[in-house]
Amino acid sequence: MNNKWTSIRSVLDKLSQVLVDYNEIDVIENCAEAMEMIGVQGQYQLTTKVLHIDKYTAKLPTGLVQINQLAYKLDSQISSTDQTELARVLGIDNESTMQDSNIIGNYKADILNSNYIKYKWAPLRLATGSFSGALHSDDCINLTCTSEAEYSVLPNGCLRASFKDGYVLLSYYQSPMDEHEDFLIPDSEYYKQALRSYCLMRYWEIMFNMREEGARDRFLMYKSEWNLMKAKAYADVKAPGVDELENVKNIMTTLIPRHRRYAGFFGNLNSEENFKY
Repeated sequence: MNNKWTSIRSVLDKLSQVLVDYNEIDVIENCAEAMEMIGVQGQYQLTTKVLHIDKYTAKLPTGLVQINQLAYKLDSQISSTDQTELARVLGIDNESTMQDSNIIGNYKADILNSNYIKYKWAPLRLATGSFSGALHSDDCINLTCTSEAEYSVLPNGCLRASFKDGYVLLSYYQSPMDEHEDFLIPDSEYYKQALRSYCLMRYWEIMFNMREEGARDRFLMYKSEWNLMKAKAYADVKAPGVDELENVKNIMTTLIPRHRRYAGFFGNLNSEENFKY
């Protein structure tokens, strides 16, 4: 479980001291590649945004790594009451952002226990039908034949919904950044060493292809170090703390299966089962 973050500058500064032809843009790109290969969920930040569906589509936010879950507004409108509730539950203070932008706010509050979310929003399910990718028009026949709202993700970075107009609550993972727009990474020595090893491996791979003497041995050395540190970084960031282990115990130790918690956005999934009947 990762609770500490640090700027990627802690990696870049050390690499700038050992690389002769140091190019910061190339090194940041290599670090991004390494982060994707490590792939541990704890290196990303869970964020929530509201998207406006217009003509069946909405632009997904920049920096999205993975969609966690989606919900859609049951009445397809954002009223003044909704603005007040979203401000109270999700921490939105800028009303002009809600009215003028397709992306409405960046939320930090916990929404899982909110009655407003439970009764005004419903899960938006991933489309599975053979014709779910068909384009819709005002007079077309919906070939998906489904009674539930669905979504699919388009290659151009847009979200396509099965309804023409409305609002979607998007929970997703993104790479966290600081006020200087530098990546924030887990403050783990294994993790930082993994990024350094990958960047050095990529550098000496280029030197090896340019037939520099001794580059092959260094490339193989850093490749071996990268493979080791990648596994250690994943394990270090992924390792659960006491609170996470308690959640796992409560989730797994139940007499009655909790198969429908998806519909409740997994709220109170970690609560202990009540055996007093």
